[in-house]
Amino acid sequence: MIAYTTQKTLFDKKEKTQSCMARMITKYKKSNKFIILVAIFTVATVVAGLISIDPTGATSNPVVSNWWPTNSANIDGVQPFKGLLDDWNVNDYSMYWSVDGGQLNLMLTNMTGYPHKESIADVSGWNWRANNVYNIAFIAKNNNGSEVARTTFSVTVPSTNTTTAPASTTTAPPATTTTPSSPTSTLSSPPPATSWLDSLTLYVDPNSNARKQADGWRSSRSSDAAQMDKIAAQPQSKWFGGWNSDVASDVDKYVSAAAAKSAVPVLVAYNIPQRDCGGYSAGDTMADAYLSWIKAVALGIGTRQALVVLEPDSLANLDCLSVTDQTTRLSLLSQAVSMLKANAGTHVYIDAGNPHWKPADIMAARLNKANITAADGFTLNVSNFHTTADNTTYGQLLSTYINHKHFVIDTSRNGLGPAADGQWCNPAGRALGNVPTTQTSNTLIDAYVWVKAPGESDGTCNSGPSAGTWWADYALGLAQRASY
Repeated sequence: MIAYTTQKTLFDKKEKTQSCMARMITKYKKSNKFIILVAIFTVATVVAGLISIDPTGATSNPVVSNWWPTNSANIDGVQPFKGLLDDWNVNDYSMYWSVDGGQLNLMLTNMTGYPHKESIADVSGWNWRANNVYNIAFIAKNNNGSEVARTTFSVTVPSTNTTTAPASTTTAPPATTTTPSSPTSTLSSPPPATSWLDSLTLYVDPNSNARKQADGWRSSRSSDAAQMDKIAAQPQSKWFGGWNSDVASDVDKYVSAAAAKSAVPVLVAYNIPQRDCGGYSAGDTMADAYLSWIKAVALGIGTRQALVVLEPDSLANLDCLSVTDQTTRLSLLSQAVSMLKANAGTHVYIDAGNPHWKPADIMAARLNKANITAADGFTLNVSNFHTTADNTTYGQLLSTYINHKHFVIDTSRNGLGPAADGQWCNPAGRALGNVPTTQTSNTLIDAYVWVKAPGESDGTCNSGPSAGTWWADYALGLAQRASY
């Protein structure tokens, strides 16, 4: 910062000196003093040019310093990758890290201590080097996107892979592996027959909107109250986003309530920058604030059990972003997975859209870049209406691309499938789907969950209130048309 301030001052002085000398020449050019003034002006310009430095703070030979990891460091688990571009204002450049020439991962600005760039990296899955030595690059780019400097160094990551790798294993990092054109399993053994949820119970919120509505109708609209009980009696998710003024405290209260009932809460993290592409559920969180928010969510969960659905629509909606913003989003999701998974009891499922949004191979490539390797699996059909059968077929196909990862399906409103005209925003005539359960009779499907709370609006469409607002009449219709 000191270097930047000094350089900017020198730049301003140069401009003022040149302006002043020009006025003097105009005034005296017809006098005998003209030649002397020209000489003075020439010398002053040369001196100013010699001491001037680019006002952005750039030096002629910028250097990237890697604070951590250092060269030849031994690292494992979740690590903070830290670095900076020497003598540059931290706001005048972006920085990325890569391993073995793989994808670029954004490092965010961190003002703690001395301003620098930082990223959270989970190296526990790095097992493709026989000698356990990996080459890291920190790459700095100016605000125009041009690379200005980089540094490379090596680290050692102890091998934690105790299984024999298949003969087709590549020597490149998983994040940069080319997605195959047809489903190809990368496991040498079948997926586990049971999931972590098999013996656990999902949490039913006694204070849900459906419960309050049913109780409110009990005496005056008893039949409608009975219909509303169909929703109130089932486990549903709790959404957290920018509307939570103290997200750590709010998460803690909800998870504590679930733990008191020996149940597992389903939480939805919904705060990614540029959320919903500016649609009904748009948000205004900035990239630098997002990981701090995720850290607060993780703090609220603590060591207790929780199922986290990570950022609905964030991967399926990737196309609405610029190339730079896509890179940022993928990096944020990857780091969010690592931060949440630092808690042993937190089980993360990255949202993967629905069966009719993106082809399985394209979604698989995005999941790989979002750190699906470290996650427990993926989520399908959030806030949508596609049948459980369609989601099962798509999920099984998608799973073959990503090492047979498990998945969960949102069945909250898919009892009659999607509307004939394909509407997704408060379509009429829909019904509740499969009740939430961890017993799905499919080894890849960990649970049917109600991620979208039945009765909460999709947005101001089809006479609905704003997104997330309770809409009792719509909830009642869903319940009345259910097959149970």
